[in-house]
Amino acid sequence: MSLQDLTPHPINSAGVDADPPPVQGASIARWQRAMQLNVNGSILCSKHVVDAMERAGGGAIVNVLSLCDMTGRQQTSADFAAKAAMRKEGDLTQTLIDIKQSRQTEDIGLSSNVAAAVLYLVSKTGRFITGSELVIDAGYSWR
Repeated sequence: MSLQDLTPHPINSAGVDADPPPVQGASIARWQRAMQLNVNGSILCSKHVVDAMERAGGGAIVNVLSLCDMTGRQQTSADFAAKAAMRKEGDLTQTLIDIKQSRQTEDIGLSSNVAAAVLYLVSKTGRFITGSELVIDAGYSWR
């Protein structure tokens, strides 16, 4: 099997929000950077693979979003607003992985849990999941 035989599935997962200030202290430059990376980056990545997806007879675009735009956090306005702007088909929303405080269960979420969900969304089994959101957060959003 060659790369040309594979069905393309872009996974848009980039994000930035290291040590963000509260919204009243955030600069326009920080806001624009978050929008550029999250929203524009996802659109550009997807744009450049759609032709290949059509030639292959299909495919899936998965956007990995942040749970905090659903639950809110005081100091995360720019990145989480950008992630919220990305909500569309086949989204996967995750909380912090490998962090004890980010869960409601005894198990610790692993990056392999997120990877398995992405593989499911791009698989033939998951091909009819569109316009939906798969939340991977070990119950965090129930708090």
